[in-house]
Amino acid sequence: MRARTWIVAAVALPFALSGCAVPGTGRAPTAAPATTSAPAPGREPAQPTGSPTGSPGPDAGAVPVAAATFSPGAKKSAEVEVLALRRRGKLLDLVLSITAHSGDETYISVEDFTGTGPSAITLVDNVRLKRYLIVRDSAGALLQPPYWIIKADEASVRTYTFAAPPAEVTRLDVSIGGQPPFRDVPVTS
Repeated sequence: MRARTWIVAAVALPFALSGCAVPGTGRAPTAAPATTSAPAPGREPAQPTGSPTGSPGPDAGAVPVAAATFSPGAKKSAEVEVLALRRRGKLLDLVLSITAHSGDETYISVEDFTGTGPSAITLVDNVRLKRYLIVRDSAGALLQPPYWIIKADEASVRTYTFAAPPAEVTRLDVSIGGQPPFRDVPVTS
């Protein structure tokens, strides 16, 4: 019985510590979804409020270090902000805020703006000519938010985890899908 408890804890702990879903940026009156999945036909995704502890996330109200509008003027567009590129031991967390806009849809797939697959969001060290991909856990799952559907016109804060570059690396480019990269984003501790 005790062994099963440790196995469950060992599997759940990396997901809990990865910071995969950080709620709200303070820009929207309600918190962004912390965890949800694609809605079944005719249903809406769950809308939890706040973080699992009931308090605002560490990036609530954060000032973006880089921002861009993806697909401006198109039927679907998004404001994408880099809130942080933060070292956490041997890992590096990229925290993005995505606010999607659509004239006729209430829920939009994040993949419309970030691309698909594990290489859609990468970090690039232009000095050392290295590209960093999203880290996979021991089961092969990417350390990124588990849901892909966000509510239109509300900020959704999402965290993606990468292997940390060497300590002397203080800036990286953030590449998201086929969009122009965010250049020289500062790496913080």
